[in-house]
Amino acid sequence: MSFLRPEAVAFLRRWQGVALRAGLTGLGLYWALWQSGALLLFGVALAVLGTTLLVQAITKMRIRQPESGVGLVEISERQLTYFHPRQGAVVSLDAVERVEIRTIPNGTDLPDLFWVLHHDEGPPVIVPGGAQGAERLVDAIVAFPRADYGQVIAASQARAKAVFVIWSRDPDTPRSALPRR
Repeated sequence: MSFLRPEAVAFLRRWQGVALRAGLTGLGLYWALWQSGALLLFGVALAVLGTTLLVQAITKMRIRQPESGVGLVEISERQLTYFHPRQGAVVSLDAVERVEIRTIPNGTDLPDLFWVLHHDEGPPVIVPGGAQGAERLVDAIVAFPRADYGQVIAASQARAKAVFVIWSRDPDTPRSALPRR
């Protein structure tokens, strides 16, 4: 039996990553300011690392995840696999030419955010933002140089029909120029 309301538990779970990274940063700052020797240097390094991780966590928290969606997303070895009861898709991240997010006005039974991956191996792959594992798409776009996280945040907070271009391949850039992760 929980002494906290389900809404409070959901809120705390959502913010736990930010809180842990803030604690890590705080511990590093404490050691950096109040200790000496090796612990001071370790504290400085921990504070820098904690701050970097904290900024990343806050950026991810600003991206609103839709509540429901059909399907399952897996990303493994630079390959995105989307499983769906009626259709699915497999696409190599190296073949992606453009990544965008399309939003629609929030309906009662439809997700309102869709990831669209245009690639040269076939028709675009459309993934509902509420599909299980869709949050991994945010992590996957790190592999694309100059990906616009500001557009991801704007799309996740949009309430009207719109298209947000997250990344597009420069026509002069060969596929082999994408960094391997």
